[in-house]
Amino acid sequence: MIERSGWGRPDPVVTRIAGLVALTVGEETAPHRVPLVLLPGELASSQDEFGLLLPLLARTRRVIALDWEVPAESASAESQSQSRDGAIDGAADQVIAALEAIAPGRRVDLVGVSLGATIAARVAARDRVARLVLIGGWLDVTERQRRFARLHGAAPAALRDQLLGYAAFSSAGLDETASHSIAGSAWSGARMALLASVSLADVVAGVQTPTLVIGCADDAIVPREQSRALFAALDDSRYAELDSGHAALAERPIEVLQLIEEFLEGDPRGTARPQQAAAEGAVEGART
Repeated sequence: MIERSGWGRPDPVVTRIAGLVALTVGEETAPHRVPLVLLPGELASSQDEFGLLLPLLARTRRVIALDWEVPAESASAESQSQSRDGAIDGAADQVIAALEAIAPGRRVDLVGVSLGATIAARVAARDRVARLVLIGGWLDVTERQRRFARLHGAAPAALRDQLLGYAAFSSAGLDETASHSIAGSAWSGARMALLASVSLADVVAGVQTPTLVIGCADDAIVPREQSRALFAALDDSRYAELDSGHAALAERPIEVLQLIEEFLEGDPRGTARPQQAAAEGAVEGART
């Protein structure tokens, strides 16, 4: 089934594939530019997460933003009883099925944000990804993530969006975007539980894809130390850090766009950032 959406310019073509909603913009302009696939985090849908970036990224390539069609709360009791790691593995299976329909037999470039980064890394570990970008991701779950998920779950429904908006932005970003609020998706509660439980520690060894890890210096949800640890654990990675909260795409969209495009268009092994040395030093210091 194909629809036309009123979101963005040019309008994306909306298809439903393997239980996911795929929003596609742009065309393949050169053989070396493989499709770029975007996976949102726990705070927003693809429409909200990538609304600004998708048409800009589509200037030179085909871009597909994937979203879950069925809210997690409406899942069956049987699926709710699965382990949370199993739920993420199932999400990775869905993404791989969608990729095979989108680009049969081909690798794609993949961008994952926060919880989407945990899914993206799992997809990359199965050798379906040419280049990987992980934004606001983590290696291991921290007590901060667990506490935030518990606080979100205990808050009255009417206050949850305000809580998300307050926690997701840096203090400077919150002042600059006072009129901006994060409208939590219908499934944000269930995905918050995943935020507090899903680790990449057992996945990173299988990721041999060139990877850019983007951390957020003022992240109140996922400590930047966890993004740095993720960078250090990946064999073929480089690191960048933004002066933002967890909602980096809302606070620093142009910087995110530049980092992604430079990484995807250049030689990934030559894309080290000034922050990379600092991250390596911090990780090495933690080990000693």
